[in-house]
Amino acid sequence: MEQEQFVHIYDQREIICSETGKKEVAEMCEDEGGYMWEQCTGCGCHTWL
Repeated sequence: MEQEQFVHIYDQREIICSETGKKEVAEMCEDEGGYMWEQCTGCGCHTWL
């Protein structure tokens, strides 16, 4: 049985995506392990913070 991972999204901001070069919205995420990252909602790339 797989353990569900709880990801907390608590901020959104506009970024210039490093993959596409376009303006995208990034969500700031944190999982229960305390890892934080920003995920681009356009292409799905993410940046560890």
